Amino acid sequence: RSSDLLRTEWGTTMTEVDQNEAGFTFDSDEEELVTYGVGPCIAIAIVNQTRRWAGLCHYDNVHHKVPQLRAFLSEARRACGPEDTVELWIGGGDNTDQATADGVNRSREVAESVVQSLFPITSSPLWIDCGGAYDICVSAASADIMFELISSDEPTDP
Repeated sequence: RSSDLLRTEWGTTMTEVDQNEAGFTFDSDEEELVTYGVGPCIAIAIVNQTRRWAGLCHYDNVHHKVPQLRAFLSEARRACGPEDTVELWIGGGDNTDQATADGVNRSREVAESVVQSLFPITSSPLWIDCGGAYDICVSAASADIMFELISSDEPTDP
């Protein structure tokens, strides 16, 4: 997880999860996790509303990063009880560029398969098919996941 901390106007901190990283935050941390510019990459955001923790990962070429993705989701699974309320979202996967579409589609399939092996998918993946990118923020304190679609002409760096 990145150590880049940003203080928000509400007194919480935002920790940036860079590409090919994953992180967790807990209610007592008063922290949000954020990642920027998820276009053809895959991001998975998870919030355990019962135990008040959240996790976020942002990977490119997921089909080559199955061990990292499985480790992130396994850690999340171990932190859940059998009756916990868990919300999990998969996003990204913009496959509108023909040069990268095959790899992105493989990443989509792998991400769904790995997630399904550890968590039931309760919502349809938020695949981007519009030439754009997502910024994603998760919060344990508010038990919330926020996706913001940014236009392709905006910079993807914070």
